[in-house]
Amino acid sequence: MSPLRFRTDAKRSHGAALDSLGIRGSDLAWYGTAVLLAVGGFVAQLALPGARDAGVGVLFVVLGIGLGTVRTLLQRFADLADRLDLNMPAFPKDRQSSPLVKTLWDSEVTSHRDRLEALRDGLVTITTQAAALDHFMLLTQTAQSTLTAVDHIALTQWVANPRLTACLDLQMALARKGHLHVERIRFVNQEHLEDPSERNLLRWFIETHEHAGARLLLCPERNGRDLDTVFFPRTGLILTDAAARPACLLPRLSDAGYLESAVIHLRANSTVRSVTSDYNRVKTEIERQNLDQAVRAELARHQDTATTPPASDEHLADLPLGNPTAEGDAGR
Repeated sequence: MSPLRFRTDAKRSHGAALDSLGIRGSDLAWYGTAVLLAVGGFVAQLALPGARDAGVGVLFVVLGIGLGTVRTLLQRFADLADRLDLNMPAFPKDRQSSPLVKTLWDSEVTSHRDRLEALRDGLVTITTQAAALDHFMLLTQTAQSTLTAVDHIALTQWVANPRLTACLDLQMALARKGHLHVERIRFVNQEHLEDPSERNLLRWFIETHEHAGARLLLCPERNGRDLDTVFFPRTGLILTDAAARPACLLPRLSDAGYLESAVIHLRANSTVRSVTSDYNRVKTEIERQNLDQAVRAELARHQDTATTPPASDEHLADLPLGNPTAEGDAGR
């Protein structure tokens, strides 16, 4: 091996070693200066009576330690900036594209950085109904032990929207195998209890949970509203692994039934604790007042002719996820 090749390889190995320690080559001079100041001050403090009396040695020790600390902090900030810029390709300049491309490029880069920052803070904001459906499934797929839900979604959607049906099927399959403890509170509108087709859909929903060993608690909507929780106006919940590392999705439906907003919290925080408290309060009231049994008794009182559930329909994913309310009807 030639001396030049040896020196080049040695230089690369040295650089790799520094990188593994999180030290940049430009930092060595700063750290070296800091060490010299600290050691020189220490020696002067011990060996020179005049310096010791004047406190000069202590001053140099403090300066050395301070310089090293400041440089370390600056390095960490630079590393953070580098991580935020990771996978941010440079704008490909050319003479054919409109100048608008650069503006749009910068906007996308800024949005990407904002999303990364939000993820670091454990927060995801969902802006479209399609994205919400994606995350319904994603939370189910990544749940490790428990899935807790509060449901305002139209039963027709659960039956015939292929994306929601796939999500529900996976939840029930995991519950049936004992891999996931599934518990859901569903708010039931009195008007729907008076509709034979809605009653049949609700019976199907109940049987689906019972066959899988998942727990479904039914609550009249008017009772739920009286409890003054986060779940009204129509705000749902998917909470996974609440006792360990929770993920908490809070989707809200508009009066027209479309997704209005949705936020995912990816770690335990005050919002997750508050939502969990509200859920437990609703659950306690359902059990205390026997609300679930009352809804089931109302269903049993009606001898409806069995009907075939609606057929799968891809277009349902673009329609309202929830039934429109009277307020939504009045607004159209």
